[in-house]
Amino acid sequence: MKTFKKVLLRKNTTGRLSDNGEYGYWYPSYKHKTKLLADCEAVHLTLWRNQDPYYAFKIKAENLDLDIDIDGKKDVCVWFTEEELIRGIIGCND
Repeated sequence: MKTFKKVLLRKNTTGRLSDNGEYGYWYPSYKHKTKLLADCEAVHLTLWRNQDPYYAFKIKAENLDLDIDIDGKKDVCVWFTEEELIRGIIGCND
């Protein structure tokens, strides 16, 4: 399995929030997308299973375009494809 550790993602990087699925596990949502509001650090949740083609990262809520009221210091799981990660790292999202 690939391990990305910590990455710096650029503003406007798009990803997916989670949907609750089989056995209570979280899966990447196809209808709940989000984008980064600022450059920020994302930490790969390497112990989560079945990460391909989507990879799970924790990001502070204050950095995300969310339509819910949540404390900005809370961590949110955001899923990215490898292509989205690469575009986010090099800043090709504008």
